Amino acid sequence: MSTVLERLQESHVNHEVLYHPPAYSAQRRAKHLKTKGHCVVKCLVLEGPHGKFLALLPADRKVHFPTLSTELGGKVSLSRPDNLELLFPECEGGVVTPFGRALGLPMILEDSIGPEEMIVIEGRHHMEAVRLRCSDLEHLEQARRISFTQPWPVIRAS
Repeated sequence: MSTVLERLQESHVNHEVLYHPPAYSAQRRAKHLKTKGHCVVKCLVLEGPHGKFLALLPADRKVHFPTLSTELGGKVSLSRPDNLELLFPECEGGVVTPFGRALGLPMILEDSIGPEEMIVIEGRHHMEAVRLRCSDLEHLEQARRISFTQPWPVIRAS
């Protein structure tokens, strides 16, 4: 299994590797990289009516499970985290890269992410990120576009 960077290089995808302090969430990665949360995306392993799949969405949004369940024709939930190391053995624990096609994991992509937008994905480690054009990733992974997210609620301090 090739690494994230090898896969991009083999596919001749223009990309930039970014290094940052450890970030265990996409929102934290956005903060470290001084980038808008919409441009930093997170990848989740979900379980649906047809098995496991990857969902790619902006850091500043969350999955709206009722919408996604309706779109996919059955219940959708988060996959168990103990399966991640088996799926992504070349990655640091907890890292989910958006390259699941070779593993038989289809990808859905939040439709609000424009095809020509530059996005930042997690690399193999919590200190590595990769910037690339969304359409390049979409093409590589043959992602299906669906509108399935909602914004996080704004919490105001009293």
